[in-house]
Amino acid sequence: MSLKELFEPLKTSDFVTVHITSHAIVRLKERKVKDYEKLNQKITEGIILNVIRNGKYWVGSRDIKIATKKYTLACTVQERKLVVKTVMQTRKDFWEKFVRKAKPTPWKRILIARS
Repeated sequence: MSLKELFEPLKTSDFVTVHITSHAIVRLKERKVKDYEKLNQKITEGIILNVIRNGKYWVGSRDIKIATKKYTLACTVQERKLVVKTVMQTRKDFWEKFVRKAKPTPWKRILIARS
């Protein structure tokens, strides 16, 4: 089954369950250490939640990108759950191309769980 086919049920729903990998947490901490004295689990989940809720998404052949001007999440789908694999800072040139083809994320209710 292709990633687009796996993603189809998620994009038609207003609810999504999100799993955050430990790699994604480490990558976010590498990028946020200057902004917070202590980056705890609640702040980390809040950042990822805001990117998913307010960002735009695009489904590629290898992963799903969800991005805002500041952060880009590389995700995949497993068992009808969105899995955040890594967190990157959004480059200006990427954002300018991405925003033309991406769609707003459809989810209003988001449940975050660490995997």
